[in-house]
Amino acid sequence: MTKVSLAQSKVVDVESKENVGKIPAFDDLMDWYTKNLPDETKTGSRIVHGDYKLDNMIFHPTENRVIGILDWELCTLGSPVGLSAHISQTRLLKRPQLADLANLTQPWVFDPKVMSPNVTSSAAGSVIKGFKNVENVPITKEEMEEEYCEATSWPYPITEIVFVRSWMVMRVS
Repeated sequence: MTKVSLAQSKVVDVESKENVGKIPAFDDLMDWYTKNLPDETKTGSRIVHGDYKLDNMIFHPTENRVIGILDWELCTLGSPVGLSAHISQTRLLKRPQLADLANLTQPWVFDPKVMSPNVTSSAAGSVIKGFKNVENVPITKEEMEEEYCEATSWPYPITEIVFVRSWMVMRVS
């Protein structure tokens, strides 16, 4: 992301003919993420989908279960809880792979009352849906995390999930 940000900072504004410059506080964010990476050694390496979310699942038409998972081109080996990230000697994040759990629970992080109706996901081209503070959601974020932990034998709550969610929101912004 640092390389992309640096390249984007050199883009010339059409009207002013000047470089658009760096995103404010971007370097501080990257420094914080580098210093606060979760310890992935405790989870080991597993298959990580890379884009695990509701719209990449096929649900059974009459039963409450997933019968298929789509969109495997981002699949890799890594930590399903944290990031599969490599830190270079220059402390730049390289090849970040968001946690499947954080990606899956993304809608539960956004409050639709504060989301702009014009905000869209550039990757999917669809409006970001928010479930935070919404009544009648079929399952809460906490219930999903608890079931995920039970299925994977990890302790709940997952302390690293705060870092990963923060990275996920920053990355899509």
